[in-house]
Amino acid sequence: MNERLQCFDTATTKLFNINIACTTREILRDKIKDHNIKVIDENLQNWSDTYFTAAVITGTSQLEVTYTREDYFVSAQYTFVGRSNPDLINQVKNKMVEKYGDAQKQTGDVAKGPASFEWTLQDGINLTVHRDWPDTTTFVVYSSPEKIDDGNSKKRVN
Repeated sequence: MNERLQCFDTATTKLFNINIACTTREILRDKIKDHNIKVIDENLQNWSDTYFTAAVITGTSQLEVTYTREDYFVSAQYTFVGRSNPDLINQVKNKMVEKYGDAQKQTGDVAKGPASFEWTLQDGINLTVHRDWPDTTTFVVYSSPEKIDDGNSKKRVN
C-alpha cells in the first residue's frame, strides 16, 4: 500500500484524465468508456483489453491496454493506420512533441524504412512512436518499465 501511495506522489502521465502509472484495470476501463470508446474485447482472463477508437480519436483504429497479474497498468498502444503514408510517423511524433517536448532518441529513416522516437517521461513512463516497413501503420506506446517483465504475454492461469 505504501508503494501505491508513493506512486500517486510521482505519477504525472495521464490518459483519459488519470495517472496511468498507478491505475488499475477497473478504473481505466471505466475512464475509457466515459470517453465513448467502444469495447472490442474486455476479458479478465486475458492480459489486455482492446478498444475501437476510430470514432473518437482521429487517425486511430484501436487501443490495446495491457495489465499485470494484479490488474495494474503496464502499457497502452494506439494504432494509427498508415495507408501507405510514410509521413504518418512524423505527424504522430509532432503531436507527441507538442505535449512532451523533443524525443530523447530517434532510430531509423522516417522517409523510408522502420523508424522510432522515444521519450522517458517525468514519472518514468516510456513513450515510443514507431513503425515497421513497408507497412506505414504507426504505433504510440505508453509503458511502465518496472511492470513490463511481469509475463504479460501469456493468458492468465486461475
